[in-house]
Amino acid sequence: MKETKRTQGPTREWELYERGREIHERLGLPQEADRNERFYAGNQWQGVQANGLSTPVFNIFRRVINYFVAAILSQNTCLLFAAENLADRAEESGDINLADAVGLLNSHAAYRWEKLKMETLLSDALLDAALSGDAIAYTYWDPSIRTGQAYTGDFVTELVDNVNVFMGDPNTRQIQKQPYILLSGRALVEDLQAEARQNGISEEEIEKIAGDDESDGHAGDLGKVELSGTKATYLIKFWRDRESGRIFWRKSVKNAIIRPEV
Repeated sequence: MKETKRTQGPTREWELYERGREIHERLGLPQEADRNERFYAGNQWQGVQANGLSTPVFNIFRRVINYFVAAILSQNTCLLFAAENLADRAEESGDINLADAVGLLNSHAAYRWEKLKMETLLSDALLDAALSGDAIAYTYWDPSIRTGQAYTGDFVTELVDNVNVFMGDPNTRQIQKQPYILLSGRALVEDLQAEARQNGISEEEIEKIAGDDESDGHAGDLGKVELSGTKATYLIKFWRDRESGRIFWRKSVKNAIIRPEV
């Protein structure tokens, strides 16, 4: 059973978002992430009244983190497929076909690894984990990507700060047991309106997509600096239907739906 759509007043996702932010605040998660980013950047005296005394900084924090990230990634990383109980040199036809299939999977995995720039993504993920305690990646299908062929669209993988991820049950680590997962982000109002039009949303609903000043819910001091009124917070909710086991998702802003549930 799909969730009932709600277009009057704040969406259901927005209510869950506010509850999730409240939990994050109680845990001190945004404050800790901001403090750690400042220390990494060398801004280690914020809020301290020095009364004219010098404020020297020896940024051991940054050097240690960079060392461990480099040490972890010192060897090239890749994704490999293997078939269990398959001899090094396949002789039977079934084994030969299986070996060929594994070879194709590995070739495609190497192509995707390079195209997605996974080495850079892993480096950024390790830095996120060091500063905030988590590294979270979100993969989605972007139908607008040009491929140079007859079809368009491709997979995109992006990192999401842990302050922008809200679990339906914050007391369990098991993702598959979460009643829902909510992601938040910031985007230009005109881009969100254009996306809503592409998804067949009415103009009346699109007019509800307006800029806000909710950037304080994002990690880092620079993440909170924007041109006033140009962006809006969007929410993507994932949930599993209890009857069919299917995964649904929907994208919205505070007072409007951008992408109906699919």
